[in-house]
Amino acid sequence: MPYGYASFGHASRTLDAFEADYVQRPLNWGRDNTSAEYQESGTGRRLIYRMEPVASQIDREYLSEISGGDVEFEQDLVQTFLDVAPGLIDSFRSASGASDAQGARHAAHTLKGSSRSIGASNFAQVCEQAEKAAREEDLEACRTLVASIESAFAYLKADAENLVAQAA
Repeated sequence: MPYGYASFGHASRTLDAFEADYVQRPLNWGRDNTSAEYQESGTGRRLIYRMEPVASQIDREYLSEISGGDVEFEQDLVQTFLDVAPGLIDSFRSASGASDAQGARHAAHTLKGSSRSIGASNFAQVCEQAEKAAREEDLEACRTLVASIESAFAYLKADAENLVAQAA
């Protein structure tokens, strides 16, 4: 299951059930099929959210809207994402392992934007948390999020490959 990291901050009604008094970015439980739990780590208590797999990892209505209904363009866009994303995930993993916060932030930011461009909001949300951790130079969180990104990408990749195959 993909996991993401949410740090504590300002009050959020979405986390009342989890007794959190601070979250940087409220999660959209209904849209993203998310749940949350606390995890203890060497640096303290963190809120981890879990995204359950949904029928489609890509918002096909959004993709159709931005492509103007051009199925070939959708196929090209998704295939380009599939071609580029594994290298960016490798870059994030390498940068996190090498304690290169700026490199990790750049890779996570690019993954976030690329996934949003095809309507992959679940994957983008995990990448956003990775980008935030890297921006804050929380490299322990970045290293933890490598597995989250890889797992979330596995769900997305299967759906994206299916979309490309259908469009062909």
